[in-house]
Amino acid sequence: MMILLALLFQTSDVEQNLRHLDHDDPALREAATMALIEAGPGVVGRVFEFHRNTSSEEARARAEEVLKAHPFRTIELVDRKGPLYSILTRPFLKPLEAHGGKCRGSGVELVERDAAEFRLTLQTGSGHGGGVGLLRMVPGGDGGLLVRRIMFEDRTTYRPKVEKETVIVESGTIPKLETGFLLVLLEEAVALRSKCSLGMGPFGYGTSSDFTLHIGIRYANQSLWSGGYTGYRSSMGDRHSKHPSVIASLLRPFLKRIEWKTDTATRGDVSAWLGWMSDRFDSESGWVRERFLKILRTVGDPTCLPFLESKRNGDAADKGRFQKLVRGAIDAIRKRNP
Repeated sequence: MMILLALLFQTSDVEQNLRHLDHDDPALREAATMALIEAGPGVVGRVFEFHRNTSSEEARARAEEVLKAHPFRTIELVDRKGPLYSILTRPFLKPLEAHGGKCRGSGVELVERDAAEFRLTLQTGSGHGGGVGLLRMVPGGDGGLLVRRIMFEDRTTYRPKVEKETVIVESGTIPKLETGFLLVLLEEAVALRSKCSLGMGPFGYGTSSDFTLHIGIRYANQSLWSGGYTGYRSSMGDRHSKHPSVIASLLRPFLKRIEWKTDTATRGDVSAWLGWMSDRFDSESGWVRERFLKILRTVGDPTCLPFLESKRNGDAADKGRFQKLVRGAIDAIRKRNP
């Protein structure tokens, strides 16, 4: 009975606030708008209905502010050809605005497809920052996505809080509703070509800041988009890194909403990460390869041994340090799996 009464009072508050959206008193209009926003995504359905049916321009504009505050819930209700759809997606797609014309090829429709066929891998890292991370999104079984990441971190002058070499595995989820919104945004992003066509401008630049950023998107076991860059931040490197950076910026709001939990690497994780490393290993910079080896040293299993054995006679320039890391990874895996 108490729950029913609480729901009735909540519904009454929502209806009252909706009526106040075009009240003569501006302070009351503002208070009603803020109350609906703070009520959370649970009121979106009723606010959307009100937005669609009200004849008051003031009330519609304020209802729109409420809907914009809860885009992940609202996006599933709107017509993709309607103005509200563009209003909701525009802030998220802002990084794409500069990349039109020659930067874009043909897109692909993801929203009507099954999220169970979607896969994404993201590689990030900083040379001076002492880290490399691999993140993968895979189907979660409920229409959402399971997100798993592994991060290697080392103590550097840039990361004094990291006391020693560490490998961290974390997991989280993106719910079905948010997954649908993410696919909406990625439909636009996968139209980007792997290399940016924007000019360098009148002045080139270069830095000593080295980083890695690579993204691979697959659907139904077919590559949908891939691109990336490892090297120094520079006007020449921008051609390869700008489009992956745009896609990474689309992912960021979704990743920030995840409640990450410390986890352990699964057999599926190791297989996926090993496959990614194997495809990229020989073309990567030395610092990335070293950190790949340190990840495998920590979480690798016997399925990694053929790959590691194949690297025992690596580049002559890397022979001392590199071979020591290869042998260390092999020995650690064999010790864990006698």
